[in-house]
Amino acid sequence: MKLQLAKALTLAATDSAVVAQLKQYLRDQLEHYFTIQPLHYTATLLDPGLKNNDKLLPPEARQQAVISLQQAVSAVTDVDQPQTTQDDTPPAKKARLEDGFFSSLYANPSSTTSNEVGMCSQHMTI
Repeated sequence: MKLQLAKALTLAATDSAVVAQLKQYLRDQLEHYFTIQPLHYTATLLDPGLKNNDKLLPPEARQQAVISLQQAVSAVTDVDQPQTTQDDTPPAKKARLEDGFFSSLYANPSSTTSNEVGMCSQHMTI
């Protein structure tokens, strides 16, 4: 969200002085009030369509997110296994982001199928 808002607030040559001033003010407010936290990077890592986007998840933040996620998974000691039920309903189709506010973030979909977190505990299955 922050990246897309910052893009929308980029100054353009056609902006009037008032619009340019407003965009700069809003960018400053965005930086002040929307601080990226480690949890944001971890959430990005969990989204298959975003996890390989270096603009959203720089390599050093990615490594820290992997470590954080591994620690969270290994901290779980008692996992309730979901009950399986017979359901003939097909899964819902994914929404397409062809032309929307977030569509440019998913422009290069992830082709990686690797498990960055791995098995942190022998008694857990993901």
